[in-house]
Amino acid sequence: MGKKSVGLALILSWVVPGCGHLYLGKRVKAIIFFVLIVGAFFYGMWLSDFNNVSPARYKLAAVAQAFSGFPAVAGLAIDQTKRGVINEGPQIFDVSLVYTCVAGLLNLLVVIDAIFLASKGDK
Repeated sequence: MGKKSVGLALILSWVVPGCGHLYLGKRVKAIIFFVLIVGAFFYGMWLSDFNNVSPARYKLAAVAQAFSGFPAVAGLAIDQTKRGVINEGPQIFDVSLVYTCVAGLLNLLVVIDAIFLASKGDK
């Protein structure tokens, strides 16, 4: 594999889930991470009718969601286009927040794994 840049692996992993692993030559891991993390994030968004990414309304959730990289930016852009009353039904809306937050926190683990793999090199 050769020595790869830890910083680049970190940035790629954070911006696009799995992309850091793709950079490191771990294609299968990259695909699995991308599908699972982005899928979970957008499934959570779909459950809330694309209304659950908002740092103004959900400060703590936004921190966890931010770790997912581009899905959080896309979710924020979608949320900004929504206007009017937001239906925050108690059960399904909470579940939607859990999905998006867990996706972000899982991507944090993926970033850490990419950093570890990049720093390890061919050892």
